[in-house]
Amino acid sequence: MKMFKKNPIMFPILLCIALIVFGVVGGYILGIDGSDQKMRKESKIKNNAINYNDENNNDRNKVKTSLVDGNAIVVSTNIIYKVKYKECGHEVVKNEKPGDDMIGLNRKEFEKYVEDNFIDWQISSFSREEITLMSEKSTLCPNHFVVGEMNGKIVIFKINEDGERVVHKIFKDTTISTLREENREKIKKGIVVDTEEDAIQILENFIT
Repeated sequence: MKMFKKNPIMFPILLCIALIVFGVVGGYILGIDGSDQKMRKESKIKNNAINYNDENNNDRNKVKTSLVDGNAIVVSTNIIYKVKYKECGHEVVKNEKPGDDMIGLNRKEFEKYVEDNFIDWQISSFSREEITLMSEKSTLCPNHFVVGEMNGKIVIFKINEDGERVVHKIFKDTTISTLREENREKIKKGIVVDTEEDAIQILENFIT
């Protein structure tokens, strides 16, 4: 205190020095703490980005494949399915969009996909815009009806996509035994028609 009395300027100087030191030290500590928080935040964001990338890795690879290979399958690719039915000679065609598991596949990859997922199908053509798949069956196509018999009853069958006869209508009041022999034989073999109306017309002619 005597020193301050002798030199009154000394106290303000020391006070200023102390405040400066405290300010520098405090700012350094706050800077370290802020830097740590920033690093933790950046690390969290980076981890989230890594997780997101891992979850979407397949999609990213598919997009990359599509960009590299100009003939890779995309969402807008039209896939044509053609089935040739040998018994009637008809060809049934369907157009569909690719499934999610087809997107990004090139021809070689799609050939493996068809081999693993389709029976008796071959790739006829392949491009980014359009793919054609072909198959053959020895049966009738689904665009037919068959006039036949089941348990003595006259039945109209519908042909399904596998070429199998499926019961469409049973005539319970009319037995095959009431028909003339030549017509009975025709129905036992099965009369193939294109429409249900054609089948009804044939039965009306047989019954009258």
